[in-house]
Amino acid sequence: MRSLALVLCFLRYSPLFIAWLGGVAEAYNQEASSSGVHPSSSSMVSRKISTLCKRIQVEFRKNANQEKAAYMANYMRKSPPTPYHGLQSPERRALQKQVVEETGFTIDSRNEYETCIRELWKLPYREEKHFGIDLALQ
Repeated sequence: MRSLALVLCFLRYSPLFIAWLGGVAEAYNQEASSSGVHPSSSSMVSRKISTLCKRIQVEFRKNANQEKAAYMANYMRKSPPTPYHGLQSPERRALQKQVVEETGFTIDSRNEYETCIRELWKLPYREEKHFGIDLALQ
């Protein structure tokens, strides 16, 4: 498990790795929608996970830096373009820690762990996806 975390840490900024994660999330969404169960339904996503996702979005928006966001989007040139809040890793991690502490968020099961990462990955901004990656690496 530790070696997997090291590999993931090494690959975390690799465009191929990011594309692979996006493909996994997309396949999951297609499978869920074809089975008639959407991942965002209340039966699959607990209230605490949806609360965490909403709080992360709010805090990231409050602390967004449009100048850095434009630079990041230009630097990462992806089609279709991924939106950015303009938060660098230290700022983003501090906000993540703050939100987790304020909400008292804990992961109680493997299913909850996987669901939380998937829900964070489905959020539109790259920094929100990076929170999911950070969570996966813990």
